[in-house]
Amino acid sequence: MDAETNASDLARDATRRRTFRWLASALVAVALSGPAHAEFVSSDKLFDWLTEAAKNGGSFKDTTISLGFVVGVHDLLPDGEVCLPPKSTAKQMQLTILKWMKDNRLHWDPVGARTARRALLETYACPGEPAQ
Repeated sequence: MDAETNASDLARDATRRRTFRWLASALVAVALSGPAHAEFVSSDKLFDWLTEAAKNGGSFKDTTISLGFVVGVHDLLPDGEVCLPPKSTAKQMQLTILKWMKDNRLHWDPVGARTARRALLETYACPGEPAQ
């Protein structure tokens, strides 16, 4: 690896870390602005967030919450369960889940995380792995 490629990789990693910190900070700020109680996010609520986030100029709050939600669901999946295309982004995962939800409304689970998991599994099943 030459020095130019290494510097480029380091700069890209630094940008990703800053973006992640910003998103995490925004998510914490939004989370702390509401009532302090735990509840499951319904698939209906997830669909609302994703729909608003997909709009050009959509709600910052819904975009931020849905990004954190989608990344959180993905990050909790066991390794090898979902194989995203190389260089996939959280925004692409948002749009993938939204499209799956539009196409598969009868298969929604009441709990949004389970619906998001199913959307990712059925869309990005790893080779040799049956979609669940």
